[in-house]
Amino acid sequence: MSALFAALLLIGIIGGVESVTCTGCKCCAQPLITKTLTGNGAHAFFSDTTDTTTGACAVRKLVCKGPMANIEINNKNGVVGDTIEVTCNAAGTAWTYAGTVITKLECASF
Repeated sequence: MSALFAALLLIGIIGGVESVTCTGCKCCAQPLITKTLTGNGAHAFFSDTTDTTTGACAVRKLVCKGPMANIEINNKNGVVGDTIEVTCNAAGTAWTYAGTVITKLECASF
């Protein structure tokens, strides 16, 4: 009996590996925010990290670096400084900032 066959047989007998399903505000997907590069001075974010362990909901922190760095929100519908923290909503379907659903962010500096 091959080792692979034995492993598959064993997994079948003990029920396999349980998958962990993430639900709610700890589970927003990264692609819910598109990072654009269309404006003047646009470039990649310096960092993009997500904390799913500290608070009640996941918090994603994006940092933009460079001279006079800023972050444009939802196709220039708002601008913040060089750092933004967005929070996963209760359903786990959107990242929000100050009550607004964030779908696009752009890092720019001049």
